[in-house]
Amino acid sequence: MKGDIEILKNAFYGRYGATQIDEEEIRSVTEVLEKKELFRYDIDNSKTDQLEKGLREACGAAYALAVCNGSAAIKAALVALQITSGDEILVTPYTFIATVNSIISIGAVPTFVDIDETLSFDFEDAQRKITDRTKAILVVHIQGDGVEIRRTREFADKNNLMMIEDCAQAFGSLVNGDRVGVLADIGCFSLQANKLITCGEGGFLICNNKEYYVRARNFHDQGGNREENSFANWDNPLALFGENLKITEIQSALGIVQLRKSGDFIRKLRKNRAFIVNHVDYDSKPFRAKKCSDSANSNGVSIPFIAVSKTERDRIVKHLKENNIPAITLYDKLIYEFELYKNGTGFWKSASADCKSAENLKGKMFWILNSIDYGKDELEHIIDVTNQL
Repeated sequence: MKGDIEILKNAFYGRYGATQIDEEEIRSVTEVLEKKELFRYDIDNSKTDQLEKGLREACGAAYALAVCNGSAAIKAALVALQITSGDEILVTPYTFIATVNSIISIGAVPTFVDIDETLSFDFEDAQRKITDRTKAILVVHIQGDGVEIRRTREFADKNNLMMIEDCAQAFGSLVNGDRVGVLADIGCFSLQANKLITCGEGGFLICNNKEYYVRARNFHDQGGNREENSFANWDNPLALFGENLKITEIQSALGIVQLRKSGDFIRKLRKNRAFIVNHVDYDSKPFRAKKCSDSANSNGVSIPFIAVSKTERDRIVKHLKENNIPAITLYDKLIYEFELYKNGTGFWKSASADCKSAENLKGKMFWILNSIDYGKDELEHIIDVTNQL
C-alpha cells in the first residue's frame, strides 16, 4: 500500500493538534511548572489571560472565557443567557450527547428539531415546535462543517429567541464568510484531545455582550464577582449561584501554543480535504459527497459522504477500515433513541422527539478523517481505495 501506516492509524483517533505537540508546547508548560504558578487569579497576565486574548483575536469576538471543557462552555452560556428550569431549547438530535446533557443539567428541556442534509435545522419544523416556553435555539456544527448560521440568526431574531452555537468540532470554520460562533449570542468551543487544537481537556466561549460575559465568568468561578485578580465577592450584586468550571494554567499554557499553530493546521487540512474531494470518482458509486453549507471553508478535519443506504454505508466503512483508512459513522443513534432518554423517561421529558429526516440520514452518512500529517502517499492511498468501491 501507499502511505505511512502509522500516520493512517493515528488518524483513526481523530487527533489533530495533539499529534503536533513538540518542544514549543513543552517549553510553555514547563515554564508554568518552574514558576509554580498554577492558578490564573494569582498571576498578572496569566497564561489563561494570554489564551483568552488570542481566542478573542482568532474568533473576532469582544469577549472570550476559557473553561475546563466544552460541556462547561455550553452550560455557562445557558446560565449567562438566563435559561432556567422548564425553559425549552430547540436543538438537533444528531449531536454528541454532551450538547443535550448541558441543557438538562440546568433543568431546561431539549426540543428536538429535524435537520436537512447539511445538518442545518429544518426551519419549518423548528417553527412548528416553538411554544411560549421556548427561549433559545442551539445549533451544532458537525465534523468541521458549519450549518446555516446566518439563516439561524434571522430565525432566532424573528422569533425573539437567544442563539447558541456548539462549535466543539468546528474551530476555525466559516460559513459564507461568517466565522462560526460569532453570529450567536454565545459561541461554545471544545479543546478536548481530539479537537483541532487541544489542551487535553478544556473549552471556551465567546460573545460580544459584556453582560453575558460577566454572568458566564462569575458562574464558572463559583458565582463570585472578581475585580481583576481580587478575591471573589459573593456580596456583589453581580454574584450568582455558580460552579467551579475554571481552566488550569497548565492547560492554558498548552492551548496558547496550539492556537498559535492553528492557522497552519487549518491550511494543511483544507488542502488535503480539497485533494480528496476533487479526486474521488463518484460515477456509479453507492455514495456521493454530502451536501455542506460551505465545504471550502470547513476547518477540514474530515471529508463527508452519504451512501445510498445504511447497508451500503456499513459495507463501505468496513472496506475502508480494512484498508487502513480512518472512516467513521459518528452518531448511529439520535439523542432521543438512547435508553436513558427514550420516550422522555427517567429524570426529564423532551418536548419533542420526531425527526424523520435525521432518522433517515443518520444511517447513511460517513466521514473519512483527515490528518495534518497526510502527505502525497497517504492521500493517494485514500483515493485509490475509495475509487475501488
